Amino acid sequence: MNETGGTNPIMKATDTQNVTVHVRAIRQMPGGETDQMETTASGILRTRGNRRYLFYSEKSEDGAETRTVIKFDQRSAQLTRNGQISSVFVFDEAQHCRSSYTAPLTSFLVDIDTERYLLEEDEQHLRLTIHYRLSVEGSSPAGCQTEIKIRLL
Repeated sequence: MNETGGTNPIMKATDTQNVTVHVRAIRQMPGGETDQMETTASGILRTRGNRRYLFYSEKSEDGAETRTVIKFDQRSAQLTRNGQISSVFVFDEAQHCRSSYTAPLTSFLVDIDTERYLLEEDEQHLRLTIHYRLSVEGSSPAGCQTEIKIRLL
């Protein structure tokens, strides 16, 4: 293990790296329907102590930007989005998360219960895999999986 708590010998306690981020989110609805979203972006990964901070932006088809910061370590992650979409989600197996989700013309409450959280890393990649239950405004929870692949450049 290195000083960041991980096994990556390249990342030091205060490193900043340019990265490519690939996010794939799958939501399995209670009725059996599946909704999937994928995005790839350039970003910055910073390491401070045991925590990492991933910064990247996405643009929608109409050009509106959403900035994302993911603060994570071996145990949990906090995903904060600002812009066209705004939300703060905490993924921690030991903690329930209730948050608001705001998008153009809508806003609602979501509940998140993390079932499995896994951070894997090697010399050039980090992969964060999160399995969780998501409930919107008290609806039946949907099974979700988000995978965030980070490639160091």
